Amino acid sequence: SDCGKVMPETEDTFRRFWSDYGHDEWQGRAALVTSTAPWLSGLPVPKLALLLTLVGGSAQGSTPSSSASEEQEPKSAAGRWGRFMGSEKSQPDGSIVSIGHGEVGEARAAKEERHTRTTPHLLLLGDPGTGKSQLLQAAQELTRSVRTSGLGCTSAGLTCAAVRDGADWVLEAGALVLADGGVCCIDEFSTIRSHDKAAVHEAMEQQTVSVAKAGLVCRLRSRCSVVAAQNCRGAKKQGASYDLQASVAVNSGLPPPLLSRFDLVVVFAEGGKGVSDSDKADFIIDSREPEKKPAVPGEVEEKWNHSRLRQYVAWAKERRLDEDDEAGSATLLQTYFGKLRSTSLSTGGTGGVTARTLESLVRLSQAHAKLMNHRCVQIEDAVAVVLLHRASLQDHVVGAESGLSPTEDFAPSMRDLHDETAACGVHVSLEGLGSLN
Repeated sequence: SDCGKVMPETEDTFRRFWSDYGHDEWQGRAALVTSTAPWLSGLPVPKLALLLTLVGGSAQGSTPSSSASEEQEPKSAAGRWGRFMGSEKSQPDGSIVSIGHGEVGEARAAKEERHTRTTPHLLLLGDPGTGKSQLLQAAQELTRSVRTSGLGCTSAGLTCAAVRDGADWVLEAGALVLADGGVCCIDEFSTIRSHDKAAVHEAMEQQTVSVAKAGLVCRLRSRCSVVAAQNCRGAKKQGASYDLQASVAVNSGLPPPLLSRFDLVVVFAEGGKGVSDSDKADFIIDSREPEKKPAVPGEVEEKWNHSRLRQYVAWAKERRLDEDDEAGSATLLQTYFGKLRSTSLSTGGTGGVTARTLESLVRLSQAHAKLMNHRCVQIEDAVAVVLLHRASLQDHVVGAESGLSPTEDFAPSMRDLHDETAACGVHVSLEGLGSLN
């Protein structure tokens, strides 16, 4: 767990929380989103994207019992160091098999090759002063994290560095390695030099850092989510404002191999369909005044503080989806991906839609199911992720990049919570996506 072991009484509190919202679980999700970075007005879509990034997906075919047996297998088979040493094991027919070689070694290597990334990555892109760094601060408070800035950041600082210790050399872990099991928050991501950005490719996709320095050759783990924030680059207007007519690749200035590794790209653009300026002003003024109690007790929902929300994120992250996913959820994700892919290819390019896009949709659907305390990925989770995927880019940017019209095949019919749909002007229906049964 990221914040220590969650006590049983705390787990019971979380289960009672969802039982209280059994009549409308979307209101329960709204309470979690509102409790995230409460010092920021509005921004329901970026806050939901941040929660899904912190919770993460679920490994395929992994159960608590199987994980425990796999961890105990090396110790019982050949002792503590058996998996590092070549040894021999007698078979019932009298033959000798060398552990680490032959069929046994190939089977173990095949098991290690089935690694699937479960940690989503999030990029916050947009105009200055729109709350991107504040969301990084929220991510730092809600889970175990390492925060750094792109200003003066090098590849050695992100991965690892070789430092002389007397006559020998030792390795010092960088930000991505230190954040193993948590989140690495990188502010001013665009200021990292291009050859230093290439060093994070392996860490973001393979979840490892390969080292070959000063005679030291090894591979370190970096199983962490990357939450990066940056201002726009390549915009025509002065002040690095977001160009609504250009794609995300043009506005971010990031190379396609790096941009495709982010599961979600949340756009912060002034003039978008978000909270009005008067609402922002009222929120800032009201935050300066002493907190007022509600006129009618129990009328206003209780807002969680970050300490309690941190425990919930750790609890949801450790949960496993122990039931098969609903068939409709997989069909919806496949159809939505196929629609994005076909329209982007028809416009003369991939438009940033690759096989990683479908993997990202699956990871985010699993994270949403864990956040909502579901036992499997339901069709509501898939619909919510499709809505979030379009809403994160404020929809008109998706149309500019993939060729989708904002109203094509997506009509307003999904029952969504309070202001999340209205804030982004995005609605999703299942019409036109084929049979889900």
